[in-house]
Amino acid sequence: MTIVLTLMKESPTATKTKVNEEDPGLVVILDARPPEEYDVSHVKDALRVDPNAELSDVKKTIALLQEHHGKQTVVSYCSLGYRSAKYAEALSKQLKKEHPDLENDIRVYNLEGGIFKWANEDKPMIDHKDRPTVYAHPYNAVFGKLLHQDLRKQSPEP
Repeated sequence: MTIVLTLMKESPTATKTKVNEEDPGLVVILDARPPEEYDVSHVKDALRVDPNAELSDVKKTIALLQEHHGKQTVVSYCSLGYRSAKYAEALSKQLKKEHPDLENDIRVYNLEGGIFKWANEDKPMIDHKDRPTVYAHPYNAVFGKLLHQDLRKQSPEP
């Protein structure tokens, strides 16, 4: 499966790439949505991070990444990509500022189209109880229109 991602750089133009490297290293998936959205569905093994994270939260993510030595691919996503792009950009900037030695080992990406595109393409997701699901939280009435109507769910199954 090829997934289109945006490589986060400090330049105003991001690089679109397809990650299908032979060895992406450890893949870390970050879900930059609030708990109520994450509970409805998320990508398996995704770690939820606060989309409005303070610098201290971003530093905690970096500390987590530093526990693994070697090449890492970090993929951030949210509903459509805006909140996750902000988080990925903050993470990338902080890595470059405080840990320039890790720049070649940790590559930070934003998932193009977010979980809406993921769900619309019928890719696997799980809910808050680790059960497979096809639903995604619609975020709001306006942006939720980008998610197929039969895939929208405001709250998780009990």
